[in-house]
Amino acid sequence: MAISNDIITNRLNKKINYGVARTEVDSVIGPTGEAMDSPVFNPSSDLWINSDVIPASFLGTSVNTSDMLVYQYTSSASGAGTDNGETVGVLELKEASGTDVTYGSGDYATYIACTNRSSAAATRLKDWIPFGFFGATYLTNFAVATEGYHQTNTNMSGVTYYSQIFPDTSGYEFYFDTDAGVLVFAGTNGPPTSLTSGRSIYLIKGARYQGPKGIKAWPLDEDNMSSNSDTRPATQQSIKAYVDAGGGGGGGSLPGTADENDALTYRSGVWSKSSELDLAEANVTVANVSTLYITTAVGGGAVLDEDNMASDSNTKLATQQSIKAYVDAGGGGGGGSLPGSATENDALTYRSGVWSKSNELDLAEANVTVGNVSTLYVTNAFGGEAFQDDDAFGSASPTKTASSESIKAYIDTNAATTGKSIAMSIVFGS
Repeated sequence: MAISNDIITNRLNKKINYGVARTEVDSVIGPTGEAMDSPVFNPSSDLWINSDVIPASFLGTSVNTSDMLVYQYTSSASGAGTDNGETVGVLELKEASGTDVTYGSGDYATYIACTNRSSAAATRLKDWIPFGFFGATYLTNFAVATEGYHQTNTNMSGVTYYSQIFPDTSGYEFYFDTDAGVLVFAGTNGPPTSLTSGRSIYLIKGARYQGPKGIKAWPLDEDNMSSNSDTRPATQQSIKAYVDAGGGGGGGSLPGTADENDALTYRSGVWSKSSELDLAEANVTVANVSTLYITTAVGGGAVLDEDNMASDSNTKLATQQSIKAYVDAGGGGGGGSLPGSATENDALTYRSGVWSKSNELDLAEANVTVGNVSTLYVTNAFGGEAFQDDDAFGSASPTKTASSESIKAYIDTNAATTGKSIAMSIVFGS
């Protein structure tokens, strides 16, 4: 037997005129006594913004998306839950308290789709996708089955007892209010006789919308943009307020005027405009610079001011002061500054840790090789290992020079021995 016109009219009266779901006849629960809201699909304040991306068909392989939650057994789902790729699983409905009057004690007319069966009314699930708007594949399906499988990805056809029920079964007709999330048995016989102890009514196939909702709340007008939404635009006023307040790391509005090549630098929490870009010790890389002008001073970790140049760095600059101090102190083997003035052909010689200036080059016993000398002037005396003072000429060296005294002594001795005179002219340059 079909649902009577009286029941249909009563349901429409409660839904359209009062915005509530019909759970009992008026004589039991009047319109103002119904506690479950059931708005007509969909007021502007509750509009489904992403209804256009709901899949065209609801299949046995469907899983959760960012806009739709799936309630069914899906073997290919990644798990049971509300994450994308999962399925929430089947729902074990909970009887609505006070709706067992018409059909007798224990035979409830209304059952609630909820997350927590211990507080069904408070956790009621609304926004079921209706087949009238989105096609027959979205028709919600129900069954009577063994209790205990609430929100599990279970193939109910394999449990101890399972029997699907249909809304047009004679005497046991029912309807499901998709806006309210309640199942109501409105036939003359109430709930099916198979609903006995140890069994429950299950929603075994259905889908709910979970995407953004409401034109009134679109766009967002938050000066601090705290929602950080990636699905809703912001009002012009809130964008301006956020930027002006330095949101996102900014520090206020840019200057209204500036001179050519002006720059902003950030110091002590304030952006300051200047004709010079003051970056303190920030890292700046400038490529292919032909001429670099530094108007005041260089500084930072890449400029060393070490009088002894101890770092010996080949990548950092040295200050003028440190170069002067290093040279003046004889760094690197030096012995101070060069003389400020000198006479033509003056020379410096190093003796006892001191450089001394003289018009004579005093090399002591150092080895000096002078090639192709046409005239050698020695103003004082010869000396060293290459100069022999041997009266007997015993070494007879072909590479060393004899002293005037030893030559005279050798000649005088040999002349006395042989009785011969030897004439020799020795000329020394002066």
